[in-house]
Amino acid sequence: LGGNAELQRVARSRLAFALVTTGQFELAIPSLTVLARLAPDTPGLVEATGLALLRLPLLPSEVPADRRDLVERLGRAGRDHLARRGEEAARGYADVVAAYPDEPWVRYAHGVFLLRSGDELGLDELRRAVQLRPDNVTAHLEIAFELLTRRDYAGARESATKAVELAPTLFAGRNALGRALVE
Repeated sequence: LGGNAELQRVARSRLAFALVTTGQFELAIPSLTVLARLAPDTPGLVEATGLALLRLPLLPSEVPADRRDLVERLGRAGRDHLARRGEEAARGYADVVAAYPDEPWVRYAHGVFLLRSGDELGLDELRRAVQLRPDNVTAHLEIAFELLTRRDYAGARESATKAVELAPTLFAGRNALGRALVE
C-alpha cells in the first residue's frame, strides 16, 4: 500500500469489517486498533468496534434497531480504549455498563479495559461476564491468564479447565491449563 494513507485507512477498515462479519472478532482488533490510533474518525469505526466487542457478525446496516444504541455506546468506549484515551474510555465503559448491566460482552470488554489499565476490579467484571454467560470461553481464558500472572495457580486451573471443557481444541485453553498444572 506504500505511503498512501487514505488507501491504507480504507484497506484496514474493509479488512476489519470483513473479519467482523465472518466472526473473526479477535483478528479484527489489530486493524481496529491502528484505525483508532491513526484515524479515529474513520466512518464505521465505532460500529465495527462495537460489533467486534459484542461478537455480532453483522454489518452496521444489519444491526437490529433495538441493539443500535448498545453497539454505538460500546463501540465508542472500545474505540477510545484502542486509541489509548483512558479517561474517555473509562467514562464510556461506565456509561455502557450502567445502561446495559446484564450484557456479558459489555462486562467482558469493561473487565479487559480495567485489567489493561491496572485496575484490580477488572477480574470482578470478567467473573460477572462468566456469571451472565457461563459458556464464554474467552472470559474464562482471560480470567485464567490473569490469575496466572497473579500466581493464583489453583484459580487459574479452574478457569482454564472450564475453557478446555467448552473448547477442547482451542490452543489457548490448553496453554493456560498446562501452565497452571506445571505451576
